[in-house]
Amino acid sequence: MTEQRGIERLKAIMATLRGECGCPWDRKQTIPSLKPYVIEEAYEVVEAMDEGPDELQDELGDLLLQVVFIAQMAQEEGLFDFDSVAERISDKLVRRHPHVFGTTQVKDADEVVQNWNQIKKDKEAKKYLMDGIPTAMPATAPSICANWLTSTVCSTKPMCSSAPVSTAMLCINWMKPKIWVFPTRASNSAGLGLKRKTGSRLRIKFFFSPFFSFLINCPRL
Repeated sequence: MTEQRGIERLKAIMATLRGECGCPWDRKQTIPSLKPYVIEEAYEVVEAMDEGPDELQDELGDLLLQVVFIAQMAQEEGLFDFDSVAERISDKLVRRHPHVFGTTQVKDADEVVQNWNQIKKDKEAKKYLMDGIPTAMPATAPSICANWLTSTVCSTKPMCSSAPVSTAMLCINWMKPKIWVFPTRASNSAGLGLKRKTGSRLRIKFFFSPFFSFLINCPRL
């Protein structure tokens, strides 16, 4: 029998950890309980990008673990599995790259971004520019996304390459412990305790968002 390698080995290990004779801590976890770990690992990947290939490889593995972990729990509940997650992102990549997998012609990377946003609007029921911004972001992050989106769509003055990023990261790190304090009403989804967010959290964060947007965009003025 061929020894499992790569993603198949990781999936098998996670299934064992969640199994009857697995790890008590891993068996105790739920999808919502992994939220802080997903956020932490994402931040560590960003930090590792400036450190070197060994550190980046380790942190990417930690982030991948969260994906495999969540997919395993979803599979146990009969919702989806890792392969269906991979299929869905594969379908999305093909759909959003008609200039590679279809007959669409583009002249440069800017036109690719314009097509990408148009496909999201036309074929993926995203009516507004902000529809793709997650409500779980820290208050400053929607400002960063909004600035990038408007600059790509409206061709506004590009953001400075260094000052806004450093300012944004300071704001994000300052807001990080406060991500979960905003009120929401929760309803269970498929027995997993997943929270459906109401507009209250989004309204509160976008109330503060213009202030952070001003800080982030000062170097552009």
